[in-house]
Amino acid sequence: MNRAKLCSVILALTLVAVCLIGVARTTQRAQNESPEAYAASSIYDRLTPEIIEIYEREISMAPVVSNKSAAAIQKTAQQLDVSVGKLKTVMLLQDLAARVGEDASLSVLADMSDLDLLIYAKNIGTAYAASIPKEKADTLKALLLAALKA
Repeated sequence: MNRAKLCSVILALTLVAVCLIGVARTTQRAQNESPEAYAASSIYDRLTPEIIEIYEREISMAPVVSNKSAAAIQKTAQQLDVSVGKLKTVMLLQDLAARVGEDASLSVLADMSDLDLLIYAKNIGTAYAASIPKEKADTLKALLLAALKA
């Protein structure tokens, strides 16, 4: 593996680790402050309307999630036996996978464990980042990190 690729992989893994640490800290804080609210939350709660908007504006340049009604999303989530948050995440991953030549069905993605889905997202995200100019990748990273911190 050449040095540039190795650095890119290390950076991607570091970002994933930082995000997971942030989620773990937020989750721990939420669990301590309100056990009832914690029980109803998940990692998919990190997918905010702002992140969806950034994705649709900067990557897909078309609605992927925002053009679906809440009722339609709820119905599909029930059919796939997943939370609304996981469904929205899977919808974005399916779109991103298509952009790098991967064919992924909603049902297959929805059936993945959280860990498997995270690994898949990292792989697809890395492939997508490699397919766009570095400047655009840096801009996307900055926008998404800012949205995660908000």
